Amino acid sequence: MNWEKLIPSAFIVFFPLFWIGICFALSWMGGWGRLAREYREHESHDSQPIRTAWMRSGRFGWVNYNSCLNIGIHDAGLRLSVLFPFRVGHPPLFIPWGAMASARQKRIFFFRFLEIQVGEPEPVTVLLPEWVGEYLEL
Repeated sequence: MNWEKLIPSAFIVFFPLFWIGICFALSWMGGWGRLAREYREHESHDSQPIRTAWMRSGRFGWVNYNSCLNIGIHDAGLRLSVLFPFRVGHPPLFIPWGAMASARQKRIFFFRFLEIQVGEPEPVTVLLPEWVGEYLEL
């Protein structure tokens, strides 16, 4: 058997499976998957978003989403999604403003974030850019 010819074929098969496994594991470990059970976006919103920001950074639990989060601010809540290559296991979320139990400012090095507790009975800690806090009182 010629192993040199088999390696590219094995890579084509196993790398996508590995990638899918990693994406699902990160979703489960960070809490995105848990929030998706309750806050998965099932329908598009008739209203235009008040503000949309692409390729932002944030954190769910201890899993960082560096420059791959899309954030949409709507009258009714917060829409979150991730860029296409990371979307496996990360369906878009729509979190109503009332589902956010608490919010506080948090500083990490020179950066300011908003730390939000989402969901019950075990809330997921979500770290988003600080400007999201300007819209919490809609």
